[in-house]
Amino acid sequence: MYLVILLISGAATALPLIFNNVFFISWMSMIPLFWVCYRKGPRFRWFMMFGAGYFGLSYHWFTEMYPLDFAGFGKFTGAIAVAVCWIGLALLQTLWISLSAPLMRLCAPLKNKCGRWIYPFYAAAVWTFIEWTMTKTWLGVPFSRLALTQSGCLPMIQSASIFGSLFISFLIVAVNAMLAVGFTAVKTEKKERGNKSPNNRVSNVPVHAKRAKKLVPGETAETSKPRSSVRTMTFSKNLFVVAAAVIIITNYSFGIMRMAFYETGDNTLRAAVIQGNISSSEKWESLTASDALEKYIALSETAAEDCEPDIIVWPETVINVDLTYYESYAVKIEQLAVETEAVILVGAFDTETSYDDEENRIVSTYNAVYAFFPDGTAASLPYYKRKLVPFGEYMPMKKVIGTILPILSDMNLTGSDLTPGTDSNVFETSAGKIGSLICFDSIYEQLARDSVLDGAQLLVLSTNDSWYGDSSAVTLHHSHAVLRATESGRYIVRAASTGISSVISPTGQKITSLGVNEEGYIYGDVEMKSDKTLFIVFGDVFVLFCAALIMTGAVMTAVPRVGKLRSNIGEKFKSAKVKRENKEKKENSD
Repeated sequence: MYLVILLISGAATALPLIFNNVFFISWMSMIPLFWVCYRKGPRFRWFMMFGAGYFGLSYHWFTEMYPLDFAGFGKFTGAIAVAVCWIGLALLQTLWISLSAPLMRLCAPLKNKCGRWIYPFYAAAVWTFIEWTMTKTWLGVPFSRLALTQSGCLPMIQSASIFGSLFISFLIVAVNAMLAVGFTAVKTEKKERGNKSPNNRVSNVPVHAKRAKKLVPGETAETSKPRSSVRTMTFSKNLFVVAAAVIIITNYSFGIMRMAFYETGDNTLRAAVIQGNISSSEKWESLTASDALEKYIALSETAAEDCEPDIIVWPETVINVDLTYYESYAVKIEQLAVETEAVILVGAFDTETSYDDEENRIVSTYNAVYAFFPDGTAASLPYYKRKLVPFGEYMPMKKVIGTILPILSDMNLTGSDLTPGTDSNVFETSAGKIGSLICFDSIYEQLARDSVLDGAQLLVLSTNDSWYGDSSAVTLHHSHAVLRATESGRYIVRAASTGISSVISPTGQKITSLGVNEEGYIYGDVEMKSDKTLFIVFGDVFVLFCAALIMTGAVMTAVPRVGKLRSNIGEKFKSAKVKRENKEKKENSD
């Protein structure tokens, strides 16, 4: 029964990732998970079932990619590939989050020493730490982070500007765990009252003692004193509910204040976003790079006449060739920059050739953003995408996975693995310093932080979300940009091939946007910001607090065990010594 409830609990928690207007569900939907962990102890299977519901539903959008015809799959092989991606990624994420169980067991001594009030905080610390580790390897893609459930309520995510989006996850888990402990108190109270029933026990109290005081049903003279403990239990339960409410109200109030008092300066520019609505299948099959270029030039010229932008942004790999090789394409874009008097950022490919020590030729291909300036020049070095999509842009553990699941090898449309970039490469322009992110980069908060630390005053995000169709993944991916804007305190100009394109303020508000499968352009005024949020300055320092809490629990678990082990070893040595002495005495007596 517990497993079914936890499966439903996980699915309910994921609902705001699909319908962001039901964000409030996440503040209570995890109660069953932390209730059963509190009552029965954290177990691997509890988290497995919760994770199956949560990640299984949040990654259901893989079905929208069927039949993967842009990758050349047939209907049968496409169905297999979709199933492998959906089930495989959900399973990986579930296994990863299930590591919370052993870590929570390490923290159990904290509850014994510090009382049950510590439970919600170390449960939240463990969850937050596990989410942070997901950013450190391709196995733990943080695409469905818990904080994203609050993207539908902007005041709730403003505290990410202080401690990052992981802090939002911490608050959600802490509130759920507090309510779970409070609910446990109710169950305990009812159980105690049930045990005090006259039908369940034999009273040894004399009849005249019972007559001395009128007793309430279920109470004897012997058990009347513990009634105060029942009231204490009820009061404690209420305190947990009050504490949870205080956390929610405080977080929401801070968000309201930050959004209300946020001021826009005078250093504003106009940014235009071009959305040509060219899908992946068109880009790689029917439409040539030249056709795409002409379409985007025409839309850019129209936008320039309409709004006179200072910056024009095109989506990720909208020109699916190497612009350093196809110089005629680059010349056309340079001319466009001169004509529109705007900085133009273009998604395309770049290749570099090098040789190893044995003179073997090595070709590195990058997913890049080029910058073209109004004076007819271009940036000397493009920005290279730093986080590549596993199986889409490179094959992790190529020999192993290629052997076990060769079908995944065919999903890489470039034909070979791309090379990731290594730095933020902020563009120095006449308008100011512009930092770039490409698609998958935007789900990693550290990359946006690095760009701002390197001087970026504005963040530009180029992406191609046409793979997702019009599924919930499009909105979910856009929600990451909302979090990055809030964390970094920077405007984000987001250009998507088929939507959602948008201009996002530093408080996460969409100034303007263009929906899925629409063709056209949008524009909005942005400010070149130079100040830094606390998150930019200190980064994920909050994770250190979570790690310290976990380590404290681990030490408190280890020390008694070490002491017991030493005691057992000492007893064994003492016993062996006594046996040896007895043996010597026996031999001497003989």
